[in-house]
Amino acid sequence: MRRVNGTEHAEAVGVMLDLCNEERIRRLGSLELLHAIRGAKLRNVGDTHLWSRRAATVDVSPLVAASLAVWAAAGMPEDADDGIQIF
Repeated sequence: MRRVNGTEHAEAVGVMLDLCNEERIRRLGSLELLHAIRGAKLRNVGDTHLWSRRAATVDVSPLVAASLAVWAAAGMPEDADDGIQIF
């Protein structure tokens, strides 16, 4: 396990926003994630954005986790799929 820093977190949000805007990602079945998406708000941090926990109307933790997972998966080498499981 490793902690992500603020820059990496902002990159994760950017990747998720880009994929959503380009309609290259979709949500399958999780009501918690759907509610997080619908209630999420962005906050500006310099020239980047982060998901705002304070301004959101719901728990955005599922969206934060999904953003970080998608960002991490996007940065993996293509041949790194040996034994990787996404639940």
